[in-house]
Amino acid sequence: MGSYFQLLVLGIVQGLTEFLPVSSSGHLVLAQNLTGFDPPGVLTEVSLHMATLIAVLAYFRRDLAALFLVRRETIALRGTYLFYLGLATTATLALIYPFRHLLEALTEGRTAMLALVATFTATAAVMFAIDALLRSPRARVSEVTRLGWLPTVVIGLTQGVAALPGISRSGTTIFMGVLLGLKREEAARFSFLLFIPAAVVAMAYELFQVGSGELAFPRELVGPLLLGCLAALASGIAAIHLLLMLLQRARLRWFGVYLLILAAFTLLRTL
Repeated sequence: MGSYFQLLVLGIVQGLTEFLPVSSSGHLVLAQNLTGFDPPGVLTEVSLHMATLIAVLAYFRRDLAALFLVRRETIALRGTYLFYLGLATTATLALIYPFRHLLEALTEGRTAMLALVATFTATAAVMFAIDALLRSPRARVSEVTRLGWLPTVVIGLTQGVAALPGISRSGTTIFMGVLLGLKREEAARFSFLLFIPAAVVAMAYELFQVGSGELAFPRELVGPLLLGCLAALASGIAAIHLLLMLLQRARLRWFGVYLLILAAFTLLRTL
């Protein structure tokens, strides 16, 4: 029963923190340094990421259908949007790949904890900023609906910066989209659809980095892993819905408050 409970909790936390603007990687690094927690195997980590990927596919199934199952007169628009997703993903990889070893090193020790203090605080500032931006009288006037190549590259680079533990991928990419003039709905949609190629590349990289022996999985943990994946799927869908609702109401500052408290806690535990 212990394995079932552990994977259930891990799945719920994975689904919530992956999409709520609080940084799943930051929470994982914090847990590893404070409790010695280590995810039970690469296959478990990849499986839970796959569950959150399915959550995005399920939630945005209509948008995906519009991209791949469209009438002939919208083919050009579809191709443009797919091009933008590819362009943003390329920008992300171009920024991350040269620093991949540095990012892997920022997971343990006092340096990693101090880095979390800075990145949690930075993400909190972004949450306060996006609320202020959305409440601004100019927000609705300046909003546009179409992407361009330059905003796409900037959003892709922003996603690359979010590879730092403690920087929220969803929060910073949505903020950048809104800052560049996108409607909040379009900024959120592009951010979540951009998660799809990013997640696929990340999972492929993790699998190629390990040997076949590390992919072995005890048969007795298959049931707990399935439970964890279902929990990650359900909590991921709930997290996406909650974030979109709070984005409409400009209430993301509460995540900022949480992250400031978490940053202060991390600093106290580090000193």
